[in-house]
Amino acid sequence: MKSDYTFSSDKGNYPFQDMVKADEIAEKFFHTDNDPDQLKINIKNDKRIYAKFRECENVIKYKNQVIGETFILPCTKKIMNEFLENKITEAEMFEKIMKNVTYKNFDCVYLCLADVEPKHRWKWLATNGWLKTIIPLIKSKSNLVLFGRTFSKKWDDLLKSTAKILKLKLLLKRH
Repeated sequence: MKSDYTFSSDKGNYPFQDMVKADEIAEKFFHTDNDPDQLKINIKNDKRIYAKFRECENVIKYKNQVIGETFILPCTKKIMNEFLENKITEAEMFEKIMKNVTYKNFDCVYLCLADVEPKHRWKWLATNGWLKTIIPLIKSKSNLVLFGRTFSKKWDDLLKSTAKILKLKLLLKRH
């Protein structure tokens, strides 16, 4: 049976406007405009991400309508540790990643964003979005570490279940 849900990673490419629509949904949940420490969900950063790490974004659609997204960032352990030790904010970490990290030199992955419109939640879409993005990215890597920030118990459960499925170590930054 064909699913009405699709992921941009299944198609290998997606229009930039899908990313913009997905970010509108995410901004309603994460409220990055009001928090100077968070990575801003905006057109400027969308363009930078789309150019450098397009494969790290996974737009989720239902019946061809954008309903959410997942997003990861390849990172280095040095930058990750600065973030986890509160030496840099998420916004500062993003800038360091964009300047210094490539698909060749990363050794950890930041589970940055997963958001699906409320009526489509609890269908494993966020977990599947992350998995579809991470699995191809990590094929050639060993001893990879996942990390993320805590927001809520449900968010923590999402992070933990993703790490468990991938059999990778997970480090969490507590608020």
